[in-house]
Amino acid sequence: MLKVAFICVHNSCRSQMAEALGRKYAAEVFESYSAGTMTKPQINQDAVRIIKELYGIDMEKDQYPKLIDELPEIDVVITMGCNVQCPSLPCRYREDWGLDDPSGKSDQEFVSVAEEIEEKVRNLAERIKNLEGESQETFINGNIPYKEEKTISTMKEKLHTGELYLPGDDEIVEVQTKRLDRLYDYNMTRPTEGEKRTEMLKEMFAEIGEGCYIEPPLHANMGGAYVHFGKNVYANFNLTLVDDTHIYVGDYTMFGPNVTVATAGHPILPELREKLYQYNMSVHIGRNCWIGAGALIMPGVTIGDNTVIGAGSVVTKDIPANVVAVGNPCRVLREIGEHDREYYFKDRKIDHDII
Repeated sequence: MLKVAFICVHNSCRSQMAEALGRKYAAEVFESYSAGTMTKPQINQDAVRIIKELYGIDMEKDQYPKLIDELPEIDVVITMGCNVQCPSLPCRYREDWGLDDPSGKSDQEFVSVAEEIEEKVRNLAERIKNLEGESQETFINGNIPYKEEKTISTMKEKLHTGELYLPGDDEIVEVQTKRLDRLYDYNMTRPTEGEKRTEMLKEMFAEIGEGCYIEPPLHANMGGAYVHFGKNVYANFNLTLVDDTHIYVGDYTMFGPNVTVATAGHPILPELREKLYQYNMSVHIGRNCWIGAGALIMPGVTIGDNTVIGAGSVVTKDIPANVVAVGNPCRVLREIGEHDREYYFKDRKIDHDII
């Protein structure tokens, strides 16, 4: 029997829901597993509660967060919408379901995601069943066909696959407009409304840790829906997050004023731009980075832990951890070293008693 793995970053919410519903609705067609590229201590408790209420399944009875290297040999990999790449998890077929992360959001958001997962699980099972009796050559070549009435990939699903798509699609614009309304509300809050801002960010962002602070105005194409912040992230005025797909930022990272993090790009070919085509590539910024004022971070870039990006830099390629990088295009200037342990600015020495 085929083995299907449902993958997301923390293996705590969507992928666990998919494993549970795969076991319920597709057990005769494939074996269901789930895993993540990192884990949390337990399954999201709202997901546990909602799945139990809707389907009578106690996910904590047989499921727990685990890493992808704990999985057996897998035939089919389904990513949940995090643009997660799993080079150490080979498979014969892979697809992304483009699901919004309901973590920290309302029960209705959890219900909607659960129902969407159920539909996709049933559809996947039906598509695999349709291959029975065939040579399976189609499957081996990396294709599990949809039924004719089901399009292979909606515009919304293409947000997270790197494919060309049309951002003016009615379904995308409808959801986007509602999120931008909420972002407008956030930007209209007063400086004295710190608690309100914190609660709003928990609702707006895909993930946001404790102790984060974002100075309004904040600009985000999708209102933060695909933004994942760790804890104690600080952003100065006019942070622009072109979050048409996922942006990941580690703990303690700081953004200077007027920084732009862009996941969206447009083709060089004029004929495609004329038709308004776009593609998205996720951005990963590590832990304890400092992104200087006016820096521009381009689609698909990864910045390593502890790295400093100089003010005004244009980051077009990956930057490693523990370096100072500056310029247009941004290049590594030097590693962070012993001099930085002694001086914090020019000839100003560090008082190590404060560390």
